[in-house]
Amino acid sequence: MKTVVTTLGSFPTGTEIADAVTGYGLALSRARTVDVVDIPFVAADGSDGRVELQIGWHSETIVVSGVQ
Repeated sequence: MKTVVTTLGSFPTGTEIADAVTGYGLALSRARTVDVVDIPFVAADGSDGRVELQIGWHSETIVVSGVQ
């Protein structure tokens, strides 16, 4: 499990999803464009949620491993 961190908050999600968001965001940044991705995440209360995030050029998104 990894956590996608943006200015909107922190979103714990699967490792493969977080890695895909990172890779796609990097590709978009190189092309100087943005996109919106919809990803599942685990809320603080353990429930499942979904969030739409803007990633790419001039978007502040990081991914961290481990417990947050």
